[in-house]
Amino acid sequence: AKLYFGFKDGVSEEDFRAAIAASEHDKNAMQGLMEVITPKVGEVYIVPAKTIHAIGAGCLILEVQEPTDFTIQPERWCGDYRLSDEQMYLGLSLDDAVNCFKLGTSSSPLIKPEVIVSAKGLTKEMLIGKKHTPCFEINRILLDGASYTLSVEDSYAVYIVTDGCGTLNGAGYERALRRGDYFFMPYSAMGKYSICGNITLVECY
Repeated sequence: AKLYFGFKDGVSEEDFRAAIAASEHDKNAMQGLMEVITPKVGEVYIVPAKTIHAIGAGCLILEVQEPTDFTIQPERWCGDYRLSDEQMYLGLSLDDAVNCFKLGTSSSPLIKPEVIVSAKGLTKEMLIGKKHTPCFEINRILLDGASYTLSVEDSYAVYIVTDGCGTLNGAGYERALRRGDYFFMPYSAMGKYSICGNITLVECY
């Protein structure tokens, strides 16, 4: 499995434009311009705006972003699907679209999780916080037979089960959870529901 992140050192705007043109017939024209990362299970990466990036085959990724989906795709093909100019550039000209990308090498996107709660059977890690972006925050909650009350200050949240199994309990409600399940917790319900079991959840808000 591979991730592609940022341009290689020395890639010029002319190189970038040539790869865009070559992508009409070469589906892999852009890959040669980008740095390649071999990810490991559980790693966390942040991709700043203006950074060219792509997800290679073989990756299972939980992707979180701000509540917009304005993505410029400077390649003619997405897998076996041929993109229109509108799908590639979102109505921008080629020149404006090219100028949306930052040339030059990028700093490492790998983030080291920061433990913010450590107790018997419970670890809570900050994956992405305010120091990384003002747009969203992500925590990881790891339970080993413990119980944890879901609570986020001044926000709603989405929870995704990434490993194990457990139970969501509260207000006369009970639901079994396993890897791949996800749920929305409104702000009005914060502090009223808990998770127990041997389970790992990602908390996004």
